[in-house]
Amino acid sequence: MRGVMSVLILILVLTLAPTSPLVAQTPAGGSISGVARDEQGAVVPGVSVSVASDSAPGAQRATTDRVGHYRLAGLPPGEYIVTAELQGFATFVRPAVVLRAGLNVPVDIPMKVGRVGEIVEVRAESPLLETRTGTQSVNVSGELLRSVPLSEGREWFAALAVAPGVVTTEFAGSKQFYIRGSEPTATIVQLDGVDVTASAKAGVTYLHLNTDAIADIQIQTGGVRASAPIGSGGVISIATVSGTNRVKGATTLFVQPRQWNDSNQPGGTSTSIEQTQIDLTLGGPIVKNRLWAFGSYRRSDVKTGISRTAGQLQILEALISGFEPIDSTRKANFWFGKLNAQAGAHHVSGFYQKDTNPLFDILPNGQNPFGQATGGMAASVRISSAWTNRLTTSLGASYNDKDRQTLDWQVEGPNIRVFDGTIAAGGRLAGNGQLASLGAPVLSRLTQPNEKLTFALDTTLYASHRST
Repeated sequence: MRGVMSVLILILVLTLAPTSPLVAQTPAGGSISGVARDEQGAVVPGVSVSVASDSAPGAQRATTDRVGHYRLAGLPPGEYIVTAELQGFATFVRPAVVLRAGLNVPVDIPMKVGRVGEIVEVRAESPLLETRTGTQSVNVSGELLRSVPLSEGREWFAALAVAPGVVTTEFAGSKQFYIRGSEPTATIVQLDGVDVTASAKAGVTYLHLNTDAIADIQIQTGGVRASAPIGSGGVISIATVSGTNRVKGATTLFVQPRQWNDSNQPGGTSTSIEQTQIDLTLGGPIVKNRLWAFGSYRRSDVKTGISRTAGQLQILEALISGFEPIDSTRKANFWFGKLNAQAGAHHVSGFYQKDTNPLFDILPNGQNPFGQATGGMAASVRISSAWTNRLTTSLGASYNDKDRQTLDWQVEGPNIRVFDGTIAAGGRLAGNGQLASLGAPVLSRLTQPNEKLTFALDTTLYASHRST
């Protein structure tokens, strides 16, 4: 962790050197573009266009080219104010332009001749459909995710429940999502444009976040962009919150006592849930207008009852001296930290994310639990530059060791299975009607290590066009 943060801080310091005031770019966002025209419909070059948002760090700027076109790419999700200025014309202001992850919003600028200080404000609804690509996708805002209890644990992947074409199931305490019929392991997950998918047996539950750290989620279910990592399923792009010039934070405590659960197993145990979850976030400027930080933490302590009949409990009590029913338990810690720096045309962003998510589950007729842990660490550094309205570059490096591990309950000895009777199978007696599983649990889950290091260099040259 220290090595990753040292490299990140070094790059941030180097990029704070003065540069020419060109367009800034941030990764994993959307874009705003359009054409400036005068009252006769002729294109207007040289117009200074800027956008600003309370939820995004810094102000982004561009200048219309010889055909009146401008583009501001890589903007974080949020609500923006678009301002256009040129000497001899009234200042154009359009507030409440809503930008989502992966969305390209067209905002044309009508320039009217006016005096110095005159302002023309235009209000209109922002388009929420992507009309320039064939990508089929659904966006779920972080605000919706936090406001609506889509899942009992308030996980980020609960957003998939509202996406058309996604089927949700649950297996051994983990949620499975089938996007357009593909396997759950075929899903690709990106965090701020960085691949955080494990190499083997990937799934959305390999990444855990405090939902207060999420600005927007785009779920691509069809027509996936060529720039996405290779995969045969859906692509999920998560855009996280950034620090701004305003210091802000939040603390949320979510408690569900066991007494709030009822039981449908008279004399037995039911799948009752007891959980305590605390979310902490804090963001703000380190150097105003230049360097910002954001961090979040989640602690989740969950106990889930195991459904057992009264008969199963009687058998276990007869076979095990002093038997006490054991719940499924999960004590998890999720960390996320992010830095953003802006220096003219260049924007540097980096994050460090780590989740520790051990789960111990037990069979209804078992004596001891078996465990597994999914998650790990992910880190990224990216430098994005917009040299002109047409040319942008992005250079980045990322690493993740997201994996699945088998956890040992530290019980020695064999696994002893007790059956109600025997039957002949292939000339041998085999157990029939298993009553209990005693001693060490059967470890049916595999340990799947993973280390993925990625370097990426992207150069985008937008085609020149003429406006009429």
